Amino acid sequence: MQKRDSIGSDVDELKLFNARAIVAAIIVLLALLLIIARLVILQIEKHSYYTEESRKNYLKNIPISPVRGQIYDRNGVLLAANRSEYVLEVIPNEVKGEQKSTRKRIEASFKRLDKLINITDNEKQKFFQKMRKQSLYRPILLHSNLTEEEIAVFSVNRSRFPGFQMSIRMERYYPHKTIAGHVVGYVGRIDKRDLEKVDKRNYSG
Repeated sequence: MQKRDSIGSDVDELKLFNARAIVAAIIVLLALLLIIARLVILQIEKHSYYTEESRKNYLKNIPISPVRGQIYDRNGVLLAANRSEYVLEVIPNEVKGEQKSTRKRIEASFKRLDKLINITDNEKQKFFQKMRKQSLYRPILLHSNLTEEEIAVFSVNRSRFPGFQMSIRMERYYPHKTIAGHVVGYVGRIDKRDLEKVDKRNYSG
């Protein structure tokens, strides 16, 4: 009887071992399937997305404004030209700070910047209006026509303002103001009043 009990016990242990081995094999197989599925998602389905994200680590898009030609009259008098100006821009997503929201971090930076450069409330308001409409990864104009003193002050304190940068832009310059304006034309940003007169169907992207 003892021998039969011993044989029965061995059989039960073998069955238990086989059951545990099968369960362990199923768990390992499921884990491998999950890993393979994740690799498929990363390498195939989201390949283009992560490729673009990696490109952002070493590529930076810098918009370059086109340079317009100079205009002279028949006597060689300059009617329209270009002149460079330094502007202060902000890339919202690159602004650092302890605040959770991007806007709060920018507002905190503005408070520190006010001690160095006179940024008007109107300029700040226009900046936040543009920020709602534009990409947070692209520079947005904050302050134009920087003076030599402002350029020097910001250059010294540049490291204190991550996400802020100085750029050079070409501005259209008319030496004789509105004289011959009907000939040389005028270039400027469209405002709300002009926008209401525009047929949006002809200017939709």
